[in-house]
Amino acid sequence: MLRYAFFNKDFINEKILEEGLANFYSYQETRYTSKLKKAEQSAREEKKGIWEKSLSSCASCISLEEIENGEDKEDCSAGNEWIAFLNQCSQTCILNGWTIKDDASHIYAFKEIELQENQEIILYSGQGKDVQEQNKITLFFQNKDKCASVWNDDTDSLFLRDNQGKLVMYKHYG
Repeated sequence: MLRYAFFNKDFINEKILEEGLANFYSYQETRYTSKLKKAEQSAREEKKGIWEKSLSSCASCISLEEIENGEDKEDCSAGNEWIAFLNQCSQTCILNGWTIKDDASHIYAFKEIELQENQEIILYSGQGKDVQEQNKITLFFQNKDKCASVWNDDTDSLFLRDNQGKLVMYKHYG
């Protein structure tokens, strides 16, 4: 359950966001929404906590090519949602231990992935067979729920982190 916490006159949720210890997440607008978003924005601009940028040489190599959130498609069907990344650098990027997370708590960890120059990686939600080809790596991410859906149709975020937990990429849509 999501709750608002106060101690004396301190709004604990706001303090947590200001220090970069969490990202803002809400199911609906409340009287605190703008205050909490502002606190997160401040931490993001100051690169505090979870907003600290990756120093990995591959951090600037990986570009987000596409997010398909499966809007107007069956949420629980595998393969209706995907994320595509591309290695734009001439170096091989080893993504072992890198993670992708959404606004909620769906986290995918890369294992034994070497992304070559101009090679694309596509991560589908749902069950399927991982395949490594010359120009493309196809992976499947079954979330902890029985449904395949990971990326919300209306609004969500993508956090790509290196193996040290530092932020490589943040993308919010909706």
